[in-house]
Amino acid sequence: MRLVQGAIPWADIPHLAEVFLGGLLRPLPAPPGERLPPQHQLFDFESDIGDVLLNAVPLADIVETGRTVSARLEQLAGRSPDFPAWLAHPEGKERIPSSTRAFAAIGPRLAARFGVGSLERRMGSVWRPLRADDPWRIGPYTLHARGTATPCDKYLGRDPGGAEVVVVTADRGLEGFLSIEERALRRMAGRYAPRVVASDLLDTPPWVAEVPPHSPDGIPAEPLATVLAREDLEPDAALELARHLCEAVEACHGADLVHGNLTAQTVRCLGRTVILTDWFWSSHGSEAGTASDIQTLGSLIAQLIAFAPEVDLDELRVLLEACDADPPGNPPTAGQLAEVLSSRLGIQGDDGRLVAAMDRLTRVELIRTQVRSCRRIAVLGPPGSSGKSTTAALLATVFATERRGRTLVVDADPGQGTLGFRVNQNRGRGMTALTQSLDLINGPRGLEPYLSRMESGADILTDLVGQSTPPSPAQVKWVCDKLARHYEILITDSHSTDLDEGKHTVLNQADQLVLVVHSLSHLLSGSGVEYFNRLLGLGYKDLLARSIIVVSTTQPLGARETGILQRPPELRQLCRAVVSIPYSSYLASAGEADLDRLSRELRECYYDLAALVTQSFSRE
Repeated sequence: MRLVQGAIPWADIPHLAEVFLGGLLRPLPAPPGERLPPQHQLFDFESDIGDVLLNAVPLADIVETGRTVSARLEQLAGRSPDFPAWLAHPEGKERIPSSTRAFAAIGPRLAARFGVGSLERRMGSVWRPLRADDPWRIGPYTLHARGTATPCDKYLGRDPGGAEVVVVTADRGLEGFLSIEERALRRMAGRYAPRVVASDLLDTPPWVAEVPPHSPDGIPAEPLATVLAREDLEPDAALELARHLCEAVEACHGADLVHGNLTAQTVRCLGRTVILTDWFWSSHGSEAGTASDIQTLGSLIAQLIAFAPEVDLDELRVLLEACDADPPGNPPTAGQLAEVLSSRLGIQGDDGRLVAAMDRLTRVELIRTQVRSCRRIAVLGPPGSSGKSTTAALLATVFATERRGRTLVVDADPGQGTLGFRVNQNRGRGMTALTQSLDLINGPRGLEPYLSRMESGADILTDLVGQSTPPSPAQVKWVCDKLARHYEILITDSHSTDLDEGKHTVLNQADQLVLVVHSLSHLLSGSGVEYFNRLLGLGYKDLLARSIIVVSTTQPLGARETGILQRPPELRQLCRAVVSIPYSSYLASAGEADLDRLSRELRECYYDLAALVTQSFSRE
């Protein structure tokens, strides 16, 4: 080609390449299963002609040609028709199929054009390319990066299906640490910790595969030490990280685990949440180690809140001092630290934690909290829920038993609900009759003919089922406003799940909302989410934020957790506590409930609910 170019000066490289290669290159069919656009044609040399030509050209020329092509692509990127091609990345971690070759090497500028950053930058300070002495395969996983961990080794790899995993392995004599990590992660079940994908502790070498602590686009979670060293945390981001760190440690202790190695390196930050890694020194059932976790937690939280000097955190600082007391006294729990941070972030705390920690006497004293005016409690539920009347009646029974004050339950859907079946002596004339003569009544005694009284002393105002002309929502509101003058606690029971005018009448006057649901999974999907969204759209955000969710079922579902549950993260701003009521065949049969006939477990659940409701009384 150089001889021809010397004889024909006007012939440039494209002309020569077109003539010379036109007789040597042949079109190739599209890859199996693919249809390429007309402008995307594949060509290659016949037989071994390509190798002959390459061997005839000096290596320096080949390298220079590759650089020239890559430089030209950098100039044309974004300004020329696209075509599919493999581009070799000098730090790439994958291999192209053996039947193909890279069209060119990708340089830094072209990589930036395509949104491909340096592997080192993308993997941050967590992962590094494999070294010559690193394994490239462990178990069924192909490895492409190594991490830093002691006493075990960590690698980033892919399973046969292409999914990325972290593979943790151990040298001979250190297998025990690997076993400790696996047991701890399985107890954490993915909550603020990596989730175990698979493991084989008898393989050579033994291994545990975990879900990588990465963002959806593959960016690894950074060590807290790296985040702190940048010194650019916004105050709200720092407090949010601190809150999640407290909740992570609380989840650890709630699983009866001690992490044992909390440091700014083992705490990984992913956005504004955290993941606890390196559980090699964790222990199960060791109360002594809990204090060590709390001491380290206090130190890390102190570093984070230093980024929020303008926020009033005096209460938190007092607790942090107790974390590092010498000698150790009565340090706060991680949950208590999380509650204080939640309040500073404007997030409703999980009141269930506080009530669950109370002894029976303290809880009863809370239920007996005095009020200056009538407190109104609305009981309702989304479509598919049941047990609202039972919840309202049992709540009133507990209040009437412990407070000895005047408690009233009103049927907010007169003539439709089942509240009347929850009182044995349902002899009152009812809501409809009361609306016709309420102006003539003076004092509580005048109300007695219209009410039914439970044996606990709580009053019920309902109506006959199927009433032809039930009171309107405006009349129900008028009656409730009048009755509120004579009662300390007024509970409304809504049978209908429609958010109609009648519900607005109830919700607009409510101090406390109790939502009765069939299950949390039902509440967090489909109609439950739509119900929440409608309540939010109708302006009940604040009422929802301080609501209590009651999980109540109409049939036995086998063994399940009951009492005060840990509030799911999805409900953090939609309620302040969750209580699960176990199924009871005694309550399933209509009739007035006697607290003495309830099982101890069931009775405790309703006392927990009453205590949670009266927490709002103490804050008025």
